[in-house]
Amino acid sequence: MSAYDINVLIANKELSEFYEEIMKTCKNAKLACNWTITELQAWLSKNNITLQECKAKPQDIAEMVNMIENGIISGKQAKEVFEDVMKGSSPSKIVEEKGLKQVSDTSLIEALIKETLDEQPQSIEDYRNGKDRAVGFLVGQVMKKSKGQANPAMTNQMIVEELNKRIK
Repeated sequence: MSAYDINVLIANKELSEFYEEIMKTCKNAKLACNWTITELQAWLSKNNITLQECKAKPQDIAEMVNMIENGIISGKQAKEVFEDVMKGSSPSKIVEEKGLKQVSDTSLIEALIKETLDEQPQSIEDYRNGKDRAVGFLVGQVMKKSKGQANPAMTNQMIVEELNKRIK
């Protein structure tokens, strides 16, 4: 954690205690801190409520952070989960009900990548010519096909591998 993070927590006893409760079951201190200091405080401010009035439990924030850490949901999906957690829902229940579980099945992602590359010959050519932004575009296309559920880091790595095979 940065000095800034520590100072923010020290300055707000209630927030600090909430964070300490999160850390009882959370693995990633920095990620938990980011969600506590940035997202939680912003949500409270936006909704004009105090931490005591908030329905979210520290254990639920911890569960959500652990889901991100374990690759079950992406950071983007977590923002959607977070909104419902703040209303008192369980992260695992939200992920299940909304079908937000991140896809890390390499064969499924590989099929989506091949389909996308077959549809985007210009992006392959752009990559061959050193335009690395083509990878980002292709990741976006695969994410669109998977309705945002493909693991983005895995997708990026697999696209680069497939592009390198195709440009030889």
